[in-house]
Order: sequence, then structure tokens, then C-alpha cells
Amino acid sequence: MAPDLIHVPALAGMQLARAEAFLKDIDLVAEVIQDQSDNWPTSDIVITTNPPAGSLTPLGSTVVLIVSSSRERSTEFSVKRP
Repeated sequence: MAPDLIHVPALAGMQLARAEAFLKDIDLVAEVIQDQSDNWPTSDIVITTNPPAGSLTPLGSTVVLIVSSSRERSTEFSVKRP
């Protein structure tokens, strides 16, 4: 018997916690990979998924969530004394 299939939902732009809960509700498993680039102003936003949105996947299978990861930037100040 073939496994039941479901379409991978469009999760790009969604907060990570919400995306994980959504996948759990439709009987899919989330695996999270953090994008380590500096291009993201905020962290834990879904960038894309694998398999991609709209793909058919078996119920209970894993969907990889690629999520943003902003690096905290520290600013160093130097004080010159006269």
C-alpha cells in the first residue's frame, strides 16, 4: 500500500516556532538548519524548505526548514583621553 501523501506548505517568511507547529499539526516532522550568512536582519524566519513548497511528500516525513540566523554585532568604542 502506498503511503498517504501531503503537499509541503508554503512556510517562507514564517516564524520558526509557528512553522514547526504547523508541520506537526499536519503530521510532518521539522528539521532546522540555520543559515549562517550575515544577510538576515532577524533570526528564526523560514527562508525556504526542502522539499520545496507544493511538493508531495509522505505523511510523517521530514521537511528541512532553512531559517535565518542574524549574528549579534558588537560595536567597540574606544575612548581617547587627552
